Parts: sequence; structure tokens; C-alpha cells
Amino acid sequence: MLRRASRMAGVAAGGLGALVGCQAAWVRAAFVLPPDASGPTRGIVGERPGETRNIVFLGDSLVTGVGCEPTRGEGPTLPRAVAHELSARMGGEVSWLALGETGADILSLSERLLPSLAAEAERCRQEGGQIDAVVIVCGLNDMKSCFLFCQPHLNPVAFASNLRRVIRAVRELTGEQCAVLLPGVSVDGVPRFEPFWPLSAFITAVAQMWD
Repeated sequence: MLRRASRMAGVAAGGLGALVGCQAAWVRAAFVLPPDASGPTRGIVGERPGETRNIVFLGDSLVTGVGCEPTRGEGPTLPRAVAHELSARMGGEVSWLALGETGADILSLSERLLPSLAAEAERCRQEGGQIDAVVIVCGLNDMKSCFLFCQPHLNPVAFASNLRRVIRAVRELTGEQCAVLLPGVSVDGVPRFEPFWPLSAFITAVAQMWD
């Protein structure tokens, strides 16, 4: 009885695994990446008198605004929306800058985007200011590279180690007064995966290892 139950469980697990693999292959083959947002990658919001705060967004497609309406020409939504919210809550102006690369993982972020952050930090210093906060948005592309593109060396342990190095580099470039923020972005309900069960449940569980 136990052997039969074990065999049946093994067959069921194998079937689910095969189904997840097929669904992942279909999603990968059928997906067409929307364009980045058009328009400015920096701006200043808020009109009340007060201190100007500088915030930099560093990361992947959420920073570049993939999926935003390209014809509006307003730039990426996330940095603008956060800057507006901060200005409304704290008063004064908020200067925002989006340093992003669609598809960036933690290694490409370190190699290709940190030099731009260094240039921005120097610009702020020359103007008598400083970068007050850096928001790092990454992880999803590392997860995809590990599982969908079969690169197991890009595992959660390696990601955590590389992320710590990026945080140290950001602090060295911007100073200890700069807040480094790591927002958690849930993949629950993501339209790309939601129609496909059990792939959607698998992606959610896997993403938690990177979170």
C-alpha cells in the first residue's frame, strides 16, 4: 500500500513538474516585452518651499517603466509616483532620477549602472547637495536567469552576496547619510504568470527565496 502510494505521489509530482516546464517554455516563447517608457528620466516635483531632497532609483524594468504608455512621454511611472508621494508627505521639492536597464540582474546593475550613480553623486556634491535616498529594484531577472535560462550559479545565495556588495558600493558613493531602500515587489497576480497554474504557484514560491 505504501509503495503504491509512493509511486502515485512520484507520478503526480513528475506530472506537475512536466506541466510547469511546459508552461514556462510557453510563457518564455510567447512573451513580447513592451517598450520602455518614453520621456524624461529625471525631474523635480513639488512646489512648496523647503528643502530639496534627491532620490535615485536604481534597477530593472520597473525603473525604466516597461509597460507605461509610451505615447504620453512622461517618463517612468514608479520614480515619478514615489517622488510625488514623498513631496506631498514631507513638503518641499523632490528631485528624482531613474537609472535603469530593462532586463538588468544584480551583476549588470553593478557593472553598468553604478558608474552613473557615481556621476550623479558628484553632480549633487558640486551643487552643494547630496543624494538622500537610493531605491534598488532588482531580483526578478536574477530569478529568471537561474530557472528559465538554466543558470544555477545565479542562485539566491549568490544574489544575496552580490546585493550586499552593491549596497556597500552605493554607500561608498553617496555617503552614510543616504538611505538605501530595498522594496519588496510581489509576483502574486502578475498577468504574465497568473493564467498558468501550477506555474504561477511555483513562481511565487521560488520568488520568496530571492525576497
